Amino acid sequence: MNKRETWIDMAKGIGIILVIMGHTSNDIAQHYFYWFHMPLFFILSGYTFKEISNTTDFVAWLKKFTKRLLIPYVSFGISLFIVYQFVNIMTNEFRLIDAYKDFYNLFYGGQVLTNYFAVFWFVTCLFVTQILLAGILLLFKSHIIRISIVALCYILAHIEASLVSKDFAFPLNADVALLALAYVAFGWYLKTFAKNFFQNRYMSISIISLSFLLLLGERFNIYDYKLDMKFHGYTNIVLDLLIPITFSLTLLLFCYWLEKIPGVNLIAHLGKVTMPIMYLHMPINRLIALEWPSYDWLLFTLIGLAAPLIFYKLSKQSPVTNVLFLGNFRKKSYRERESVY
Repeated sequence: MNKRETWIDMAKGIGIILVIMGHTSNDIAQHYFYWFHMPLFFILSGYTFKEISNTTDFVAWLKKFTKRLLIPYVSFGISLFIVYQFVNIMTNEFRLIDAYKDFYNLFYGGQVLTNYFAVFWFVTCLFVTQILLAGILLLFKSHIIRISIVALCYILAHIEASLVSKDFAFPLNADVALLALAYVAFGWYLKTFAKNFFQNRYMSISIISLSFLLLLGERFNIYDYKLDMKFHGYTNIVLDLLIPITFSLTLLLFCYWLEKIPGVNLIAHLGKVTMPIMYLHMPINRLIALEWPSYDWLLFTLIGLAAPLIFYKLSKQSPVTNVLFLGNFRKKSYRERESVY
């Protein structure tokens, strides 16, 4: 069990680094990491999801899940809202109507969130997606029916993306859950054959080779691929499944074997702090940029990791901040813990 937890945390740790780098000015990171960094987290959330067998357990799980995910969302959101408005006052850019819009958008969620709150869309989308997965697993016991429902949602996601204007913002980015459900479901099914997959050298070589071929195909202009889940930037019904899953599996393979090497605990530790890093890396860098307008992607990444880690350590010292910002209501056993990011 510890082995499994380690490589999962390592994958999350590397994944959050890719998320931060994707928000820098580095062109390679902005293009290629977007191919799979968010699908990776949805896949991992599916992998660690525990099936719920009855309605009573579903209600209990939903209460815990809602508190653990949405209380930090509100806590970080309101705290950053206050900081943002204070900065606007200090820079003579405060307008009451803008403050109202920012506060309203925080609870409307999804793609209307920008600036300090730009990455918050993921949390509400994950919230809806995991509820969908839990409901499907609870109501339907046939794998054929389950997979058929997931496939239908995946198709509907692409139909919506092609018909609805990208300027239309669905509340909480809940519609993106139609796409994310495919990644979460893949992660859930992955755990049934993960051990054989990771230890089979031929399957591993095949996945890594496919990733390399997909990179070559894009580099030689055989196709032009982009993925932006937040803004419904998914237009290729084949590649939107093939590329994110292939590259995510390649990273998971890397982590599975990397954990055997001593000295990788730091990366695994990052995987346990992904939520604070996700919430804070952009606002902290934006605040620094007020006094230091231009610095490179590497420093952006290092600051985006270090500052949230300090915040995490401090938050753990108080029961109040441990609940409000980390969603830790009580000490859980390994079997009770689930990855949400």
